[in-house]
Amino acid sequence: MARQLTQAEISAFEKFAVENGLVVEGPEGEKNGRIIADFITNRMNADIITAENLAAAFKHVRNQLVLKSPEQVDYEELHAALSSQEQTTFKEFRYGRLKDTYPNAFRLLKFLRDRRMPVSEKNLQIAAGQLGQALEYSNPTTSREGGFGRHSGAKFNVKDEDGRTYVNGKKNHAADPHYAPPPTAAASNAQWQSKAEGVRGNRHSEDLALRRMFKMDSTGAIDWKATYEARDRAASGQSGSI
Repeated sequence: MARQLTQAEISAFEKFAVENGLVVEGPEGEKNGRIIADFITNRMNADIITAENLAAAFKHVRNQLVLKSPEQVDYEELHAALSSQEQTTFKEFRYGRLKDTYPNAFRLLKFLRDRRMPVSEKNLQIAAGQLGQALEYSNPTTSREGGFGRHSGAKFNVKDEDGRTYVNGKKNHAADPHYAPPPTAAASNAQWQSKAEGVRGNRHSEDLALRRMFKMDSTGAIDWKATYEARDRAASGQSGSI
C-alpha cells in the first residue's frame, strides 16, 4: 500500500514539475508520477521525495515522461496573470474555424498583453483578425449533398469536352493541376513561422529560450524568416556544446 506523501514532498514535487514542464494532470500526469516514484523508491532506494532525488531521477526517466510543450508553458504563464473574469471570457471565446491549441491561445493572449488590452470578446475578435494566418485553422468541411437551384446558394459549373472547368463562363484555375498561383507575402511568412516554431533544443530550458527568440523587421513586426534562421543557428550551437 502506497504511503501518503508529506506536505514537504508534495511541495517539492510541485516545484519540480513547474521548473521542468512536467504534465501533472490527467492520465499522463498520473503516469509521470508513477514513473518517478518507482525510480526513486526501487532504483534509488530512497524513502522520501526531495528536490535532489527528483533531479537525479529525472536524468534517467526523462524520455519516459510527458512534458509540456514550450507553447503550453508560455500560454500558462500569460493565462495565470489574467483575472478570473478574463479567464472565463477567454475560455468561452470562439472564432470561426480557429483551432483550440496552445500556440493559438498563446498568440492571442500575447497580442493583447503587448498592447495592454484587457481580455474581452471584442478585443479577442480584434486580435484574431489582426493575427490572421499566424493562427491555425481547421480545414473547411464541404457538404456531400449536391443540388442546385434558385434557393440553393450554389452556382452551376459547366465542364467542357476537354475537361476544363468554367465558373460563370470564366476559367476556374483551381481545377487546373498545372496552375499554381504565387504565394502571398502573408502565406510565405506563415510558412517561415511554422519552420521557426518547429526548431527545438535538447533540453526543456533550451526550448523555452528558443521560443522567446525573435527578429523584428523595420516596421516592428516579427520577421519569421530571420527568426527561423536565428533559432536554427542557436539550436545548432546548443547541440554542438552538449
